[in-house]
Formats: sequence, structure tokens, C-alpha cells
Amino acid sequence: MAKLATRHLLTRVWWLAIIAIVSTLLALAYNRKTDGDYVFNQYSERLARVLEIDAEDLPPHAIQPSLIPLTTRTSANAMQAYQLSVEDWWSIKHCRINQLIAQRNSSLGRVQQASQRLKYEMAIVSALKQCALTTTEPHQTSLLDTLLKHKQQQLINVWHHLWLSDEALSKSFVLASSGLSITSKQTQAEMATIEQSLQYLKGISEQIKTLSQSSMSNLDDALVPVAFDGVMESLYHSNGLAKLWFSQHLALQTLTTSSQLLSRTQVACNAQQTVLIKQFFGNYYSKQVQPQLVLLQRYGQRIDRILQPLLATFPHAIALRYQQVQQHQPLAAAIQQHAELWQQQLADCGVKPGG
Repeated sequence: MAKLATRHLLTRVWWLAIIAIVSTLLALAYNRKTDGDYVFNQYSERLARVLEIDAEDLPPHAIQPSLIPLTTRTSANAMQAYQLSVEDWWSIKHCRINQLIAQRNSSLGRVQQASQRLKYEMAIVSALKQCALTTTEPHQTSLLDTLLKHKQQQLINVWHHLWLSDEALSKSFVLASSGLSITSKQTQAEMATIEQSLQYLKGISEQIKTLSQSSMSNLDDALVPVAFDGVMESLYHSNGLAKLWFSQHLALQTLTTSSQLLSRTQVACNAQQTVLIKQFFGNYYSKQVQPQLVLLQRYGQRIDRILQPLLATFPHAIALRYQQVQQHQPLAAAIQQHAELWQQQLADCGVKPGG
């Protein structure tokens, strides 16, 4: 009896394991069919079948834009330290920057990453600015003015170097090999985190941009070390922007191809094909493709709204890269054109909007 009970228990466990595996596979298959890459890759082929066009005539999806190279040579050279004589340094010792300089000249300070260098430069500029407010001796005032102007420019150079050299930021301006799982909650959470990180960096850029005209009293507060390190760490471990750009390129290519099919195809509009076209756009496009496009545009719009004001503070190469990788505006135009074409196609076949 004990052996029989054990056999029944093992059989039950075996069937439960089979059910779990099948459920997992079905879930993966469903997620794949609702994933942005799958939907966009299939859309043109499905439309071609509805329009009775040979799908082999469709151009292959090839998303390999030639991106301009990023180099840190110029920005690294621009970060060279400003040389002062021992006498000059001694004359401004009351500015209390010796400890900062000693940290910068230490073995670790000489090889610090761009993110750490940015914090150092902001601390130096803040200290010099406050010291200049209380210094009255002419030679010291002149020296501080010269040094401060150099450090203000160097701060901008370090900001540029940060975007070019730190992988947490530079990786955001490439295309991933696949796109976003657009409708997943995980993607929504990741994109929200990216937005928060970029908003933080936008605040830093605004401080740097107006450095020479505005008070420095709150500059250190803007760059809280823990917050800054957390932002950089978050962006380093995220591939969300690179996936967003890929999804935009893929959707744009798909809609461009599909719109070309619609514009060059003369549909017979017989009863059978009219039903197929109505079902295709009324069900498949409206319920599976369009929701993906709406979310994709929403993500792109939010990111673009943050990054557009930053373009003026970016190094030139990064600003150009952004124009290459992001396709927010062209995609919006392609969505509008495609909607007009398929709605006109329905109208030509006698189908009223919503009918």
C-alpha cells in the first residue's frame, strides 16, 4: 500500500510539473505575440496577405544606421588642470580649497572617473565663488577672478567629457539589438526610473549652464553625492533608452513599408476583401498594433521633452547621435500618414468610420 501511495504521489507531482511547464510556454508564446518586436515585424506581412500581395516582395527589416563615432580625445585634453605658482596658491590659501586639491592630487584623485571629477569641479567652483565674495585685496581678487573663469569653463568641459566617457550615459545613444516589451509593467517602471534620472541630470545641467550668472549658494545642494551616484548606477544598469530607439526605428520602418503597400495597391473591394480589410484594421491594427504605437510614442515624447533642453549643453557628437538614434517626430508623422491611408482605403471600399 505504501508503494502504491508513493506511486500515486509521484504521478501527481509529474503531472503538476507538466502543467507548469506548458503554462509557462503558453505564457511566453503569448508575451512574444504581444511584444513590440513581434507585432511590428509581422505587421507588413499580415497586411500584404490581406491586400493579396506576395510577402516576398517586402524589403527586409534592416536597422543598422551608421552612427557617428564618439571620441573623448578633445574633451579629455580640455580638462587639463590650471597651473598656478606656489606664490599664487599661497595667496589664496584662505579660500580653504587645499583639502580638495590634495584629494585631487592623490593617487586615486588622478585617475578618478568623470562623474567624480564633476563633483570635484563643482565643489572647487563653489568654494572659489564664496571666497571671491569676501576677498578685497586687489591681487587676490584678480587671481580669483581668473581662476574662477577657468574653472567655470572647465566645469562645462568635464560635463561634456562625462557624457562621452561614462558608459552609463554614452550607452543611451546607441541602438539595442531588440526593442522594448512595450506593454509590460516592468518596462513602464524602467522608463519612469529613466525619466527621473534624466530630470536629475537636467537640473545639474541648468546649474552648470547658468554658473557664471547665478549664485553658487545652492550648487552643492543640487549635486548630492549619494543621489548623483545612484542616478549614474541606475542608468548604467538600464538598457531602456537603447531599446526605445530600436523600437522607434522598427516601428517607423514597418509603417513606412505598410504605407507604401497601401498607396500603390489597387484593392478590388469585393465583398470578401472588404470584410478582410475591415477586420484587419478594425481588430488587428486597432487592438494590437495601435496600442503598442501609442505607448511607444508616449515613452518617446516624455524622454524627448527632457532631452531637448539638454541638447544645447551636450557635446556636439552626443547631440548629433541623439538626432540619429531617436525617431520620435518621424514616427509620429508615419503613424499619421498610415492612419490616413488605411482610413481612405476603408472609405474607398464603402466602409464608414466606426462602421
